[in-house]
Order: sequence, then C-alpha cells, then structure tokens
Amino acid sequence: MEFINLTPHDVHIMPEGKEEVFIPASGQCARCEVKEELCGYIGDIAIYHTSYGKVHDLPEPKEGVYYLVSTIVAKACKGQRDDLLVPFDFIRDESGNIIGCKSLSKVQ
Repeated sequence: MEFINLTPHDVHIMPEGKEEVFIPASGQCARCEVKEELCGYIGDIAIYHTSYGKVHDLPEPKEGVYYLVSTIVAKACKGQRDDLLVPFDFIRDESGNIIGCKSLSKVQ
C-alpha cells in the first residue's frame, strides 16, 4: 500500500495511541476548475456563486495506491473513484493552526 499526497501541504497523521505517519507533498497537485459568477452584494461585500468543474492532474487509479486530495477534488470525483482520501479530524495547536489530523476520510 502506498500513499501519494496530491495536496500542496505535507500531511501529518497522528492517530491516538498509534504510530504517526508523515506523507510529504509530492509536488503534484490535483485541482478542480473553478467558475465564479458575481451574483450580488450585501452592503459593500461582493457575493459570488462558485461552481467546480473538471479535475486536473489526478493520476489514473493504480492498484495498491491511495491519493490524498482536497475535499473539493474528492467531491468532484464522488462515485467514480475509491482511491481518494482527504485529511480528517484535524489537530490544532494553541493558536488554532492545523498541525495534523487523526485520520483520513473517503468522501461519499
């Protein structure tokens, strides 16, 4: 089993009572096309409709390989792929910054 991190961030998995796992960013980033359309204002604040399209830079499935991706990419591929995982149950430091996660999740 192999994990390939297709996010721009290193992922540090820190499960309670188990060995920690570090998955460095691979340098390749899976992304979705984004379409933004101004739909109005609330006071001086612009409000946009945002929709997501085609996924780019996502390798084809490979037996024994799992890809760490953003939630947006995983949702765009919902029902099409069983090899996409997202960081889940974040761990934060005293300042609220994410320093790791306890597990991974499959978007369904």
